[in-house]
Amino acid sequence: SGRPYSGSSIFDVVSSNWLRVAIGFAINYPVILSEKTDLAIRFESENVRRDFSGEFQRLLLSQIAFLRILGIHHEPAESPDWFPQLEIHQYALDLLRLHHVNTLGIFHYCWPHYPYLWNRGGRKKEYIEPRAAQGHTVKNYMDNLEYMDVVIGEICTALKDTGKWDESVVIFTSDHAWRWDPENPRKWSDDSDEYLAEKIRADADALDEFRHVPLIIKYPHQQSGKVESSTVVSHGKIHRLLDEYLR
Repeated sequence: SGRPYSGSSIFDVVSSNWLRVAIGFAINYPVILSEKTDLAIRFESENVRRDFSGEFQRLLLSQIAFLRILGIHHEPAESPDWFPQLEIHQYALDLLRLHHVNTLGIFHYCWPHYPYLWNRGGRKKEYIEPRAAQGHTVKNYMDNLEYMDVVIGEICTALKDTGKWDESVVIFTSDHAWRWDPENPRKWSDDSDEYLAEKIRADADALDEFRHVPLIIKYPHQQSGKVESSTVVSHGKIHRLLDEYLR
């Protein structure tokens, strides 16, 4: 969207002396939330750190582009590092550690989304071909999910180290399920992003299967974890929860 959002927002829950932050990938937070936040940052692929070899390759390919006239095509190899996950995460950690004021922050990560470059130890050390980085297998997805677990642990540690943990509400959720789950007969089509739109018109249950996502909430002063409800709820209820705990 290219317009500021003026409707009701979870950022309206807190008073003006709170720091209100939205940082994430692709969505145009600086425009959409310009009237709602004190800081909004949108990361795109170009935010990813570049290296000399990659830049040299792009320069070389640009100089031989004229060969297309002769029917000779040289397509640049995509870098598998097109999502700026670490940059987003570092911003989140810095804000949690360095700002000692009440903060309502939304941090939009790309994990465990592909590219599949991660495991519990961090970025995999071996070179991974761009096509392999999009290999939608359970093993690849679980490896990425393991590193998401590490990221969540680092967020929790940052809150604990700064004495904010007990007073904080922490919410983890997602915008969609894994679209390539091999056990889902309606899994996303690799050759068409129109798959859902086509299938949902014929099968209303298809949309629900992609809407089922985790919703994990840590309440202020919570001492132990438990399942409050197994009933499917809407993300819209998060607004009411924050209204109850943060006003």
